[in-house]
Amino acid sequence: MSNRIRRRGKNSWEIQIELAREASGKRVRRFYGCKGPRKNAEKKLVALLASIDKGDFVDKSKITIAQHMAERIDVWSTAKTISPKAPERISSWRATRSIRSSARSSCRN
Repeated sequence: MSNRIRRRGKNSWEIQIELAREASGKRVRRFYGCKGPRKNAEKKLVALLASIDKGDFVDKSKITIAQHMAERIDVWSTAKTISPKAPERISSWRATRSIRSSARSSCRN
């Protein structure tokens, strides 16, 4: 794996982490920015690598907030961590409120 930190400006750094390789052999890399001294970038790199090792790492995605909410509701109802009536209430709330306007917004880290 190729993880590195490089200078982007006087006081900013770019962090590159390599997640895995695709079946075709293409590298999957993610880039993050960090402002401040290099030590801040090093700490952020260590934190990102630790979250990958623990399995807590959430990759950036381009799903909408509405899609994310629908997926979470499905997971919660399957695991029975919410009441049986809650998905019905949430879906009626989503139908009438701000989710329509924010459905075009992407849900990213």
